[in-house]
Amino acid sequence: MKTIKILAFVFVVVFIASCQKVIHIDLNAAAPKYVIEGQITDSPMTPYWVDITQSVSFESDNTFPTISGAKVVMSDTTLHISDTLVEVTPGHYQGGILTRVYGHVYGLDITHNGNHFTSYSTMPQPVALDSVIIGKGTFRNPYSVIAGFIDPAVSGNFYRLQVIVNGVLENSIFITSDKLINGQARAITLRTDAELKQYDEVGVALSCIDSGTYVYLSTLRQSSNQNSGTPANPTSNINGGALGFFSAHTTSVKGTIIQ
Repeated sequence: MKTIKILAFVFVVVFIASCQKVIHIDLNAAAPKYVIEGQITDSPMTPYWVDITQSVSFESDNTFPTISGAKVVMSDTTLHISDTLVEVTPGHYQGGILTRVYGHVYGLDITHNGNHFTSYSTMPQPVALDSVIIGKGTFRNPYSVIAGFIDPAVSGNFYRLQVIVNGVLENSIFITSDKLINGQARAITLRTDAELKQYDEVGVALSCIDSGTYVYLSTLRQSSNQNSGTPANPTSNINGGALGFFSAHTTSVKGTIIQ
């Protein structure tokens, strides 16, 4: 296993919060539904946001119509503080006055044309990445990316890991939990679609997510891996009949340069 020089990724928290884009999913042929995706992270430097679109049938292309004019309110229900988000581009709403505190419950309340949707997500305790190491890969890709961290002794931790290659965040769905391995050091090998080469900058984003987000991403991954038939809709943590998810999470990022 090759030792790699560690980079100081000073931009990473801002980068992760701003680059978490909508995950487009194939949906059953049915009446259009609202698709809501929103997040608040532990970075006070970046806005929290909500994207609202409308689903299309399975036979249609993946052009999701945006929903403008909605009233979108995000709140810290622990402190009883709320913020009405501003629509900065069609269907994309942002805010920034709420504090980000792990253990607090954050709420999302959306109204549009007589429809009402709510969701709640608890921001988990942050877990820091200890290391990002480049190891031997396969014939197709000579390098692998290995992320190391220590799971807290308290059970019920859920994680999403994403690879960053030369500043580009991959939107892959790699999730894990401490269900079978609690309170131990973890070393997880991550796949990347990029053809890594010498002097590439490679990072890993470790997000601590709550159980509702974990279930959504797990069922989304299962749906995406179906080889035939009409994929099932992922299990949403949004009440009111919408698709999608709302996540309050913490993120730790480390990076290396392939030598």
